[in-house]
Amino acid sequence: MKPTQRYQEDKAGLLRLCFVLFCFLMLGCRSAPVTVVSPEHYVQWETLAALHPLWKSPVSSSLERQADVLPLQDPVALAALPSDVAIPDTQAEERQQNIVVQTDNLRKQYALSLERADAQRIEREVGLRRKELTTTYRREIQELARKLSDEEDGNRRYIVVQLQNLGYYEVIYKTGVEQSGGTVRDLHYAKLERVRKQLRSLQLLLDRPKPDMIAVAEARLKSRQVELERQVGAFRAEITQKAQENFIRALTQAGASLKAELQAISPLKTAVAKQEYMPVVLELPAIEQQATYQKGQENRVLAVSLARQTEEKSRIVREALVRTDVFNAVKVLFAKRGWKRVERGVKGATDVTEEVARSLREQWSLPTY
Repeated sequence: MKPTQRYQEDKAGLLRLCFVLFCFLMLGCRSAPVTVVSPEHYVQWETLAALHPLWKSPVSSSLERQADVLPLQDPVALAALPSDVAIPDTQAEERQQNIVVQTDNLRKQYALSLERADAQRIEREVGLRRKELTTTYRREIQELARKLSDEEDGNRRYIVVQLQNLGYYEVIYKTGVEQSGGTVRDLHYAKLERVRKQLRSLQLLLDRPKPDMIAVAEARLKSRQVELERQVGAFRAEITQKAQENFIRALTQAGASLKAELQAISPLKTAVAKQEYMPVVLELPAIEQQATYQKGQENRVLAVSLARQTEEKSRIVREALVRTDVFNAVKVLFAKRGWKRVERGVKGATDVTEEVARSLREQWSLPTY
C-alpha cells in the first residue's frame, strides 16, 4: 500500500470518528444542570411590625367628652311678696285684684324661665349628639382613607415588582433577537414588543399622581353625611316633643297651685288697725332635671362602652393592616436579594431581622438609632 493512499484512509477514519462524536453531542449528551441553592433566612415579625408608622399611631378617643351629659340649671324659686300692714275693707277688692295680677305675672315668668331652660337643654343635647355622630363620621373617613392609601401603596409596590420581572424578560428577548435569525428571531421580537407594551402600561400606572384619599373616602361615605343629618333632626324632634309635654304638665301644676293659693285668701269686710300676715310662698314645681340627668349618666356609661368597643375594633383592623404591609414588604425585599424565607427554628437558617429593619426604616423614612 502506498503511503499516500494510507494517509487518505487514516484521514477518512478520523473524519468519521469526529462525525460520530458530533452526532452524540447533537443527540443530547449534556452535562447535568447546576442547582442554585438560595440562602435561608428568617425574621422576627413582632420586631418588624413595631417599626411600621401605623403601629403606634394614636386613635383619637374622647370617651368622656362624647358621653358627658351636663346637669340642667337650678330651678327658679318664685315667692309672692307678703304684706305686713292691715288692709281696710274699702281696699279688699283692689287687694284681691292685685294678687291675681301678681300671680299671673309670676306664672308668666315661670313659663318664660321654663321655656328658656328647655331651649338651652335641647340645644346642649343636640350639640352633644351632633358632635358624637360627627366624630364617628370623621373617624370612619380617616379609617377608610388609611385603608385606601394602604391599598394604593400595595398596588404601587406590586407594579414595581412587575416592572422588575418584565425588565428581566425584556433583556432575555432582546438578547434572543440579537443572537438569532429567521423564524426564531421573529418569535423573540414579537415577545419583546409585547413585554415593552406591558412595561409602558405599568409605568403609566406608576407615574400617575396619588389621589387625595380623604376626598375619595368622603365621596364614598357621602350617604353617611345625609344619614347623620337625619339622625340629628330626629333626635331634636324627639327631645323637643318631650320638652313640650313637660312644659305643659309643669304649667298645669303651677296653675293649680296658684289657684289653690287664691282660694285660701278670705275676703276682708271690716277695717282693722293692723294685722300680721305670714308670707305666702308659691310652691311652683321645679324644672324636671333629675330624671334627665340620671338618663344622661346611663347614656354616658353606654357611650363609653360603645366608644371603647369601636376603639378596640379599630386597633385590631390597624394591626392586621400593619402585619399585611410588613409581610408584603419583607416578601419583596427577600425576592430582590434572592433569599428564601423560612420559619424561625429551621436548622441552618440565619436571623436577618436587623438588616431587614434597616431597609424598612429607609423605605418608610423612619429615623435610625
